[in-house]
Amino acid sequence: MTHGEGSIERRLSRQDLLKLAAAAGGAGLLAGRVPAAGAALDWLTAESG
Repeated sequence: MTHGEGSIERRLSRQDLLKLAAAAGGAGLLAGRVPAAGAALDWLTAESG
């Protein structure tokens, strides 16, 4: 592995990996909930009759 000028490389610690996994999981959960929430709001605000 070569290190060029200005390259920033560091080894991720276990704590860094856990933080990254938590952030990715939270983003995935949020992305999955947004369409469902929009559909629920559409259903609740739909005019009947």
